[in-house]
Formats: sequence, C-alpha cells, structure tokens
Amino acid sequence: AMWEGLFSPAPTTSAGRVLLSEWPESALREKWTGEELQAAGGARHFTSTDEFLAVLAEIRKTGYSIVDEEFELGVVGCSAPVRDPGGRIIAVINVGAPKLRLGPQLQQAAVITRKAARELSAALVTPH
Repeated sequence: AMWEGLFSPAPTTSAGRVLLSEWPESALREKWTGEELQAAGGARHFTSTDEFLAVLAEIRKTGYSIVDEEFELGVVGCSAPVRDPGGRIIAVINVGAPKLRLGPQLQQAAVITRKAARELSAALVTPH
C-alpha cells in the first residue's frame, strides 16, 4: 500500500495511539466520541470511547501499542514512545509490515521496539 502523504486518524494506527496514550481523559472524551471514532475509519474501528480508553490504558501499562489489521487489512504494526528527560512523549518508534511477514513475531517486535524506544530516550538525555 502507498501511504505517503495520506492522512491517518490517530486511533487507527499504533503510532497514533501511543501519541494519544497520555492525553488527559477529559480531552480524549471530548475529541474521540463514539461517532468520531467510527468516522476515523480503519479496517476495524472502535465502537465507543470507553473501548478506546481501555486500549490507551493498556499502552500505558505495557509501554507499546500493537495494531493487527485494524488500520488496513493485511497490515500489522507496533509502536513505542520516545520520551524527553521529563518523561513527556516527544516521538514514536513504529514498525509496520505485511501480516504475512511480521504477524507471527508481532508481539516480539513490540517488545523489541519498546526496548529501542527506551534506549533512544535514554540517549537523548545524555549529551554526546
């Protein structure tokens, strides 16, 4: 698939979910109503704000996000946050691939992506 230059609503992608994972709940509820989430699309979409908030809570707990054919059929992805010295998310490391290639190792890839993001975050703290 060719995605360059295309808009992807944040709830549909693993990277977008990581970026939203630490928004205040009130802001998430205001922006991502059930109607907004359904309009955001994707191959599979959230049916309620509570469902979306539960996924974001899981991202905060595990330190990574996984999307399995939710953004686009046949495509999987995982992402993890890169943080500044104060702990604020400033970027995301994302891995996306066809499910046929990465699907069986998606969980493993997510753990490795989280490790890489933590290493990058730590390296950004230390001047070189």
